[in-house]
Amino acid sequence: MTGGAHCGGLEDIDRVMEQPGSWIDALLAVPGRYPLRATTGRSAGGPPEGLPYGWLFWVCRVAGRPAYMAAGWAGQYVLVVPEETLTIVVTGDPEGLRPGSGSGLAVARDLAAALVAEQAR
Repeated sequence: MTGGAHCGGLEDIDRVMEQPGSWIDALLAVPGRYPLRATTGRSAGGPPEGLPYGWLFWVCRVAGRPAYMAAGWAGQYVLVVPEETLTIVVTGDPEGLRPGSGSGLAVARDLAAALVAEQAR
């Protein structure tokens, strides 16, 4: 795609996290229950996302469904809604750091909620 952004496979994180006992166990030597534990809030969280935090993932809800996300520099987000087999990747832009420029997280959450609502119809 001309002018498009390559997300480096981030869109596949839902499949990796939903397959305990997969290659993640072999490569990282973590137990098969890691995905569930990683996406369960372990602390109240706080800045910059203001959400509960698991192990490397922020934990939230989208349209009433459990979700988790990873956040990166300049508005990069990967938002996963497992019940809907939905993953949204938002690439970042340093311009997004300007006050009033909007939030990649807000865009991802609004889009996910709209897609979940559409699928429920």
